Amino acid sequence: MKAAFFTLLGGLVLCFAGATLRADDKKDDEKEVELKGTIACAKCSFKLDKKITGGKCTNAIEVTEKKGDDEKKVIYVILDNGKDESYHQCTTKKAGTVKGVVSKKKETGDQLYITPSKDGVKFD
Repeated sequence: MKAAFFTLLGGLVLCFAGATLRADDKKDDEKEVELKGTIACAKCSFKLDKKITGGKCTNAIEVTEKKGDDEKKVIYVILDNGKDESYHQCTTKKAGTVKGVVSKKKETGDQLYITPSKDGVKFD
């Protein structure tokens, strides 16, 4: 009876340890980053697909990413209140930074999104 109890207790400890490690892994994916680039309207200025913008004005930041000697421009859609944000401008592009957590949505393929932290959008 004691052996069964200790076996069960050991199994529970391993389960909790595994769950804790998995929770820690998820936190690594949700680390806050800072993106520096050009902030503008995803629909009007960057001309992103309707599938991404929903056909509505929303905010985005275009950053230049370097991999070795190669540079490429990447647009991150800002998950905020879109055109209702005080900083939204449809046709003007401004240099700025966005702090937040980066993610992807299955239905939009490789498109990257950033959920800004509180007061995470600033212009230079």
